[in-house]
Amino acid sequence: MLFIDEAYALAAEPGGVADFGREGIDTLVKLMEDHRDDVVVIAAGYEAEMQRFLAANSGLSSRFSHRVRFADYTTDELVTIASPHAAAGYEFSGSAVVALRRHFAAAPRGASFGNGRYARQVPGDRRQAIP
Repeated sequence: MLFIDEAYALAAEPGGVADFGREGIDTLVKLMEDHRDDVVVIAAGYEAEMQRFLAANSGLSSRFSHRVRFADYTTDELVTIASPHAAAGYEFSGSAVVALRRHFAAAPRGASFGNGRYARQVPGDRRQAIP
């Protein structure tokens, strides 16, 4: 099994400088073809960037027979993720949970939204002031 996180980094962005990513993609396609009965490849990344990755080689997209899209966490799920990351030995008070819910509900959920990582960073990131 091969798991490639942020697989889109192998595909050069339009107008970007060519690097070893193209060679890596070509090698991956060959591996997936030559060992199709023996290997499982999971490529993970942000949806739009993964479309660019899959388009980087004409044979790449067809070799990924299953695609799974995970929805962003809900506001309550983000609060649950953040809770264990409060300072050691502390728990969020009821008013802190309300403030976290408000903060997560207002957070921009664009392409760069970190999802669970965003929730884990909030309790320890003083730059993210929560009203």
